[in-house]
Parts: sequence; structure tokens; C-alpha cells
Amino acid sequence: MVKIEAINVGQRPVTISELALQAPNGRKLVSYMPFRDAMPDTQLPKSLADGEMAAMSLSYKDIEAYVQQEGFASSAKLVPLATD
Repeated sequence: MVKIEAINVGQRPVTISELALQAPNGRKLVSYMPFRDAMPDTQLPKSLADGEMAAMSLSYKDIEAYVQQEGFASSAKLVPLATD
């Protein structure tokens, strides 16, 4: 599993509306199983106070399937993304 975390390190609240992996073509891979028992994802949008965190998990299998489906090389760089 890959876990993406967004932590508010500032002193003002911030609202996270999206957590994803962004592909080279700008498309985003998001979690479609937000209520897994082992690693539940944060329900978004979520307002974070100083020091609070939002998280999303993706399986390696789902990431691999996405990379293959999009026709990317196995070395394609997927970048973690948090949108406020």
C-alpha cells in the first residue's frame, strides 16, 4: 500500500478537498475504496487545524493497473498531490 498524507504545518486552518497521485499527463489517480478497515481514508473535504492530517491509501496493484491502462512506462513518475 502507498499512503499519501497532507499535514497542516501552518497556524491557520486549511481545507483539503482532494488527495491523489498525479500522472505525467496531468490526470489523477484517487482512491475508490475510502472505507477499508485496515487503513481508512480521510473523508474529504476535511478542514485541518495546525498539526492535523488527512490521508489516502492506494494499493500497488491499483497503481500498476492505472500505469498500464494509461500506457505509461513502468518508470513513470507519479507525484502525490493535495488540493485545498
